[in-house]
Amino acid sequence: MDKREQELRQKVADLKTKAEECNNSGKYEEAKAKIEEAKNAKNELDNYLAMMQIQVSEPVNSQAGILPPSSVQN
Repeated sequence: MDKREQELRQKVADLKTKAEECNNSGKYEEAKAKIEEAKNAKNELDNYLAMMQIQVSEPVNSQAGILPPSSVQN
């Protein structure tokens, strides 16, 4: 697990805890908002994990964006 994944997982966990606290305190609208934030954070985590699984090999003729020299005529 890399640092970014850890941060995203912690964000989801923190928002879930806040939502539970609000719900237990009778602050239902605030809990609902925190639940939505947690869902969005979970989607962000899921997308990040999916992107990490995509393996793209470098193109054969790739040279880090170096363009061939152009001939200049005066």
